Amino acid sequence: MRTSTPAEPGSAAEAAEREVEFWAELADRWSPQARPEQWADRPAREVEVVLFFDPGDDLARRASRWGHTLPGDGLDALARFAAGLARAEADAWRGGRDDVAVHAFEERRFLLSDRILHWAVPWLGTMGRCYPEVREDAHRFHDDLLKLADVMRPAPRLTGMEGVHPSGEDSYGPVALEVTPSRWLASLWSGSLLLDATIRSMTGSARSSVPFSEADLPDGLVADLATLFVVNAARWHGLAERHPGSAALWLDLGDRARRTADRLLDGATSPALPED
Repeated sequence: MRTSTPAEPGSAAEAAEREVEFWAELADRWSPQARPEQWADRPAREVEVVLFFDPGDDLARRASRWGHTLPGDGLDALARFAAGLARAEADAWRGGRDDVAVHAFEERRFLLSDRILHWAVPWLGTMGRCYPEVREDAHRFHDDLLKLADVMRPAPRLTGMEGVHPSGEDSYGPVALEVTPSRWLASLWSGSLLLDATIRSMTGSARSSVPFSEADLPDGLVADLATLFVVNAARWHGLAERHPGSAALWLDLGDRARRTADRLLDGATSPALPED
């Protein structure tokens, strides 16, 4: 049984303890066992949402430094790791080990900014829009992640972005890739997360996979997809205005959505999206 002294109200330890509760609840409520239908549509894993980057090795290495073994790289596993880091921070503040507390905070800030926020916020938001039965819960955690980012400020909007990213890249990675249209449109890097549920609602089809070969993109669907990307571009830019702590991510995602919409309307089949 825990016998540690409760954190003083308003202290750094108290803030960390509140995060323990948040991350633990996120892990419980959005595990594959709790949300099987949503995980079956698109698993809550960065590699499944982004497609072009697998953080598994880096996550395992970071977790091992804290004596933690990740059971996977899904949102639930990352949330449990974050909860453990928050607990380590709170305990370190109470024990007078400020260096450990700061290290735990910085590790958690990295976890939020580079391994969770950029894909989990779009994933939760899209699940909430496509699955009414989980809408309230999805939007609550979506909003809470954004509020946490406003406190930690992992990706604030900068007045000048030159030199921040390598040429041809933004905060997500390369803005142009030589991959098939199906691969590009299935990735969040396109600027939108297209679920099976999204395509079923747009086509009236009962198909259980996203139909994205050139032959599967009739003119009507192309126009509808372009409209969806335009709407999402506006959504991301609005999110950037409301949440300055992570605005750089949403501005980049909005620009990606606008580029993809333009390419769809131009009739381009290549997913390589040149910089403006």
